[in-house]
Amino acid sequence: MYTCQHWRPARSVCTSRAELGLTPLDPIATRQANFGHFIELLRSNMRHCGALRIDHMMGLFRLWWWPVTTDGAQHGGTYVYYPFACFMAILLLESERAGCMVIGEDLGLVPTEIIEPMYRGGIFSNELFYFCVDESRLPQYAGFKPPTEYKPHALMMLANHDVPTMSAWWQGKDLLQRHQLKLYTDDELQQAQQRRAAKRQGLLCWLQDMSGCPLTADVDFATLLPIWAGAVAAGNSELFSLALADLLAEDDAVNIPGTSHEYPNWRRRYSVPVEQLSQHELFEQTIAAVADARTHPRN
Repeated sequence: MYTCQHWRPARSVCTSRAELGLTPLDPIATRQANFGHFIELLRSNMRHCGALRIDHMMGLFRLWWWPVTTDGAQHGGTYVYYPFACFMAILLLESERAGCMVIGEDLGLVPTEIIEPMYRGGIFSNELFYFCVDESRLPQYAGFKPPTEYKPHALMMLANHDVPTMSAWWQGKDLLQRHQLKLYTDDELQQAQQRRAAKRQGLLCWLQDMSGCPLTADVDFATLLPIWAGAVAAGNSELFSLALADLLAEDDAVNIPGTSHEYPNWRRRYSVPVEQLSQHELFEQTIAAVADARTHPRN
């Protein structure tokens, strides 16, 4: 079993690190310093893990800089391009030296210029169950693709830090929370709940056909999760990841995009101490279902 480190490059320029985030790398200064900071960053992360996931892989190619002046005014932004070929060469070299796999998070708008280099370099792509959809072709499943269509050379994640936990998604608690945080109006909440109800029904149909387990709309999450995780884990993707928050059926999100002071992002504590994980029934059942699916895939 591999442990996986997570590194995310900053996405915007800012004057207040505490309020807005980390200042991104200066591409000119990076070259002038012979990429020393980038090399040490990789080595310090790869030293302790078997796989490194780079959040927003596109950040090695270009980043959108949106400068903020001292008075807080914003005057528009632009893409700043990075020495991508050099970054890739260093990344592959350090990966080989450390014996560490690399996963590039390539969700969203991916420039064509990085797709082929990732493939040639053996860097794993990143799939996310929520986004692995084709609604026009698979309306009966609310668009969710069958596991046989997942990318082979990829890490399939059931959920990640930018989407609701699976428990919250299933119960619709994430929608209520966004409404409480004033990210949804009353009308937007109602529309989102209607869309979620359709997604839930489509997911039930998907799970029944992919797992062979009959399920009803009132199924409890503790019954649902091992079946859900097992069905996705049995797919084509070489790697599979399941968040600890989902194994424990947590409702509180790690991070809610669009918030800063409104929600305590990245500060949530788990409800179960690490020492007691082996005594958590849902944790054990889901891990067993995933292990069985990876060993004896149905698809």
